[in-house]
Amino acid sequence: MRISESMRMDSIERSTAGLRERLDAASKVASSGIRVGAPSDDPMGAAQMVRLKASLDQTASYRATIQSGRGDLELGESTLASAGDLLQRANEIALQASNGALNATDRITLSEEVKQISDQLFSWANAKGDNGYLFAGSLTGTPPFVKGAVVVPTPTLPSLDSVVYVGDTNVPGVEISSSVKMAVGMSGSAVFGNATTVATTTPLTYNTPTSGVFVNLNTLYHSLAAGNAPSQATVNALDASHRQIADARADYGLKLARLDISDAAHEQASLSLTTQRAAISDANPVEAYSQLTALTTALQQAMSVARTTLQTMQSQNLG
Repeated sequence: MRISESMRMDSIERSTAGLRERLDAASKVASSGIRVGAPSDDPMGAAQMVRLKASLDQTASYRATIQSGRGDLELGESTLASAGDLLQRANEIALQASNGALNATDRITLSEEVKQISDQLFSWANAKGDNGYLFAGSLTGTPPFVKGAVVVPTPTLPSLDSVVYVGDTNVPGVEISSSVKMAVGMSGSAVFGNATTVATTTPLTYNTPTSGVFVNLNTLYHSLAAGNAPSQATVNALDASHRQIADARADYGLKLARLDISDAAHEQASLSLTTQRAAISDANPVEAYSQLTALTTALQQAMSVARTTLQTMQSQNLG
């Protein structure tokens, strides 16, 4: 079959147009550095990128949750460190007041410091973080410790205001991985004691707390305010309270360490996923430049062939 001039020109135009399209695509890849910018560029690669992005988003969500939990744990740990220092001072006062060299007036004076310690601990027991009250269990919207609550029976004077715990033991948790949820903190009853029950509900009246940090401080205050030396049982109870706070602080430290380990693992996972995604989507600079150069040369050659062919055809027509 004889090839007509129009067929020849159509073939040249199709070839040239195809090279231009490929050159435009190569130019975009070389300038942007992105090989897969749309599903049409590489359907299988685009599907892999969707899955990788979902994993990256999940990893980022875990890290954000960990950061939120870390803030309250750090505040709780530092609060308990300060509380431990105060209880250490209360222990020292109890031992000092047990010394027979002190008189009643001296002990009454020391009772005022015990009251200050109790007041400060009460404030810290109601510490509030980014996610609500630190030691309230799941009832993070309201202060977990109530001071001056009506109790049954009324404590014998002289006495500090009764302090009762009105939170719960359901400590909120954070999801630190697909299968692990960790409690952030501890309930106030576990840290300070004073777990109590409601005796009547109208009005709210609580059963007298029988143990805990505030009860032990109140017992010490009661003895000193009356000018008496504290009993050995009181000294031992205060020492136990100090250890209780120290143990709670250690628990917070362990939880912080666990969050750090989880966050580091998620960081490594994020880096790996990002690298995998880049391997699919990003262009190889050397390959992209080489392809751009080759297509540019091919298009130039095709244009040269087209011009030569056109000139030949025009010469034949004139002849």
